[in-house]
Amino acid sequence: MNYKQNPKQKRFIAGANCPSCDELDSLALYSHDQSIECVSCGYTQTSQQRDQTENKEHSSPLTIGDIKITRVD
Repeated sequence: MNYKQNPKQKRFIAGANCPSCDELDSLALYSHDQSIECVSCGYTQTSQQRDQTENKEHSSPLTIGDIKITRVD
């Protein structure tokens, strides 16, 4: 059988909270453009917006702590 895929098919993201309303299991990922939408509050985010947010988060170095290395003979 040959099934045509719905271009606006969405999949729910299990365990994800909406960044706007904090509702659990309400985010859907649309396969045609990789955007997300909250079915509870209507919040949307495009894949470009997600990429920009991730780039900003990873642009500055992360310091966890100081490491002291001592040579042992």
